[in-house]
Amino acid sequence: MLNLLFWWGLILTIAAAIWHGSRWMAFKAQPFDCEDHGEPYQCREERAKNGRLTALLLSYKIPQRPRFCLRREGWFDMFGKATRLAVEPQAGDPRFDTRVYIDSSDRELIALLQTRADLRSALLNLMQRLKAQGARYGSLIGEDGYAHLYLIVAKARDADRLRGECAAWLAPFLQALRTLPVDLTIARSGPVARLDKPRLLGFALFSVGCCMAAWIALISPERLLDPWALFRFSLTPAAIATVLLLSWTVRSMAAVSNRHRALLEWLLLAPIGVVLCSFAAVRSINLHFDFVAPQAVAVSDASLHLSYRRRRGTIYSVAFRSDHPAIGGYNSMVIDADTYQRLNRAWQGDKRERATVLLHPGVLGFAWKEFLQ
Repeated sequence: MLNLLFWWGLILTIAAAIWHGSRWMAFKAQPFDCEDHGEPYQCREERAKNGRLTALLLSYKIPQRPRFCLRREGWFDMFGKATRLAVEPQAGDPRFDTRVYIDSSDRELIALLQTRADLRSALLNLMQRLKAQGARYGSLIGEDGYAHLYLIVAKARDADRLRGECAAWLAPFLQALRTLPVDLTIARSGPVARLDKPRLLGFALFSVGCCMAAWIALISPERLLDPWALFRFSLTPAAIATVLLLSWTVRSMAAVSNRHRALLEWLLLAPIGVVLCSFAAVRSINLHFDFVAPQAVAVSDASLHLSYRRRRGTIYSVAFRSDHPAIGGYNSMVIDADTYQRLNRAWQGDKRERATVLLHPGVLGFAWKEFLQ
């Protein structure tokens, strides 16, 4: 059980990290206060095992603003715009629009970038200066009253100097954000909020599917004669369900700048969850709906066994020999703890010369066995 909780917790952690998409979850060091060019800010550092500085996160205080992200435009952003999955607001400056991707739906922020050439030049000059110093601009994200500047500085020559230059180049942009009217702040609603519901559904499907798969693999007794045949059968309804859900997801997501990334997060989680849920559902239907009486098969040399595996814990099993073609020869079957105790009490020992196994045809045509006594 402890192993199950460990692996399930690990799966949930990875899924939550993918869904949340935070860029500074790896920062373990506590932030410390700095001030350069009259601009106070907080700094977080990420270091390698040898102590070398690899990344910086500089957080500047701003009023509560809508969420925005100004990042380097990558190939996936260009793909999203080319396929019309994403609709990026344009600043009207080709030099800026080809290098910086504006991920925001705030009209006031977009208008600020469109009308203030000095702000666009300051951001581009910052990127050039970082490149000249051996560092790389990651993103500038505004959320929860802070503007977070993420920098990759593994090859930078002087990280302390970089902090001061960033404060100087960002000062005009930060001051412009602080002068925006407070009553024009847009809450997280409308088109941006429409991305959350499909992503939450994808995360839920992934979580439920992994939970079911873990239960089947670690706790549930072994019953199916050919589990892989049932798994291949479950891929057909899983594919149909995935196509229907994908169609609904694309229609539900508004045409905003981050739709291509939200859709990618959905594709990383939902199809896996659909496949696992489909297998668990088909397996449950095949095992629990009996319309044909099972066939009683006599077996010999039946014996109970206990074993322990580090990942699965205590494993209860029964070994037996059968001449039936569907079972064939010497066979070992994993059973649950209750069945083990029942057989142990009935046999008054760990071995039985003669016993009976029920062979169920399965409502979907996939045979499964049940050890009777």
